[in-house]
Amino acid sequence: MTETAKTLVETWYRTGDTTLLSEGIVWSVLTTFPAGGQYVGRKAVEEQFFTRIMKHFSDYVTLPDSVTAEGKSVATTGVYRVRTTRGQSGDIAFAHVW
Repeated sequence: MTETAKTLVETWYRTGDTTLLSEGIVWSVLTTFPAGGQYVGRKAVEEQFFTRIMKHFSDYVTLPDSVTAEGKSVATTGVYRVRTTRGQSGDIAFAHVW
């Protein structure tokens, strides 16, 4: 299961294919981050989170540095490489747990 979970997460980062997300996903984003909050269900992630986040950024790329699997859990660290709609650019560090 570990390798399957890890491979699934790596495929998600490479493709951004939302069909890889569980129908019942709970997507939690720090409230200090643009579009922060909790989104329940794949449809909410697709239609609410990604729609809202793109109102803040003209470019938004997720670049994982490490992907580590243990059992059914996968942890990832990396950076978002972004450009705001006002033209500011930079990297924002992240840690994700799947």
